[in-house]
Amino acid sequence: MTCKPCLSRLPLAISADASLFKPLVAITLLAITYFVSAKLGLVLALVHPSATAVWPPTGIALAAIIVFGSRLWPGIFLGAFFANITTAGSVWISLGIALGNTHEAALGAYLVNRFAGGQRAFDVPQDVLKFAALAGVASTAVSATIGATSLYLGGLVNASLYWDVWITWWLGDMAGALVLAPLLILWDWHSRAFLRDQDLYDRCLALIPLAGIGYLGFAAFPADSLRTFSIAFLSIPFLLWTAVRFGRRESAAAVFLLTVIAIWGTVNGRGPFVRVKPNESLLLVQEFAGMIAVMIMMLSAAIWSRKQAEEALRETDRRKDEFLATLGHELRNPLGVISTAIQVRMKLAPDPELQDLRDTIELEVKQLTRLLDDLLDVSRIAGGVIRLRKEGCDLTTMVREVVK
Repeated sequence: MTCKPCLSRLPLAISADASLFKPLVAITLLAITYFVSAKLGLVLALVHPSATAVWPPTGIALAAIIVFGSRLWPGIFLGAFFANITTAGSVWISLGIALGNTHEAALGAYLVNRFAGGQRAFDVPQDVLKFAALAGVASTAVSATIGATSLYLGGLVNASLYWDVWITWWLGDMAGALVLAPLLILWDWHSRAFLRDQDLYDRCLALIPLAGIGYLGFAAFPADSLRTFSIAFLSIPFLLWTAVRFGRRESAAAVFLLTVIAIWGTVNGRGPFVRVKPNESLLLVQEFAGMIAVMIMMLSAAIWSRKQAEEALRETDRRKDEFLATLGHELRNPLGVISTAIQVRMKLAPDPELQDLRDTIELEVKQLTRLLDDLLDVSRIAGGVIRLRKEGCDLTTMVREVVK
């Protein structure tokens, strides 16, 4: 037999289980996503098995903490640990690297939330620059330092190779933060902003020319072809056009697409970034991607903030016109009552001595009514309901009315 107190506590227990289940699912999904993306990035680990110039997990982890909160940090730690323990090194080295990756995401998210507006970091150019400095430069240096030091203390990296590992680690994480994190934050499925966008199909089609010019500039021609260097610059006008024509989300998608094409072309020995050392080639790609990302996102943020200011100004004008119209209509009623009351009073009890007072009151009531009509006309003109019609006037009559 089940007691009634136990039954009464059952909904609370189910609710508690549900509240614990969702974070566990989110942590698990983040750990899996981090692990898979880490493995993909480590395929291009050329200077050391644990250091790669292409590291998308940084962008994934940073976006996850900024959007969903710091409670997901175990997913980052688990994903980083298993990605490293299955690649190279001991348990302690993998723990150190995972600790650095987790602190990188947590520190970057804290700094962005504290000083750069959090999820709204791409609304104004100043916050975009802060995001790049705090999340792209500062926090990624923490992971690179902890990771390279862990490999050095574990005996997997000697002193002569330490700097190469550190710079590769840092630039790889930086590109992940500057290229992938804005894309995930702006296209956050949790807000479902993209589901409300009726022009999503047109925006996707707009990326086709950019993909074509990106392929020509970074993947179509051999590295020793002079055409590669000239065509590569043509991608910048397309990025600028995307920022001006569409917006922030499309700009982030365009930068990400161009970065993927540039990496793919460089790995296959094509494009302007190919050097003798393959790792150096990838580092050049990441530097290019980081600079392009900051430039385009600052431009799109400037356009976005200007549009928001214009919309706010239009809304202010609309509210002002509504206020003037309401005020004009509400003030006409008392004036009508005053005029009617005077006329009734004089008809019921005529008094010649009050005739001048009556005339004065009626004159002022007419003047106030005319002013209210002008006020209503101003609101109608601002709203485009009526248009001004110019006509001549008698200055003598106008002066006399003013003198009265």
